[in-house]
Amino acid sequence: MDYRSLYLHFENGIYMENVNEINNIYKDFETTFKDSQKLNDKDVKAGFIKSLWQAVLRLLAPLF
Repeated sequence: MDYRSLYLHFENGIYMENVNEINNIYKDFETTFKDSQKLNDKDVKAGFIKSLWQAVLRLLAPLF
């Protein structure tokens, strides 16, 4: 738990049963999966400069 989790992120949980919206959500998932592609480690490996920049940003993230 950190500052961002407690004060900036507000997730909602809902329960739906026997409503038409469930079908729309399912169709959205299916469309998203069709447009997606699987990535491997080589696809997402960052270079040295990018890794360094991400490390600096991770240090500063709790301040915001």
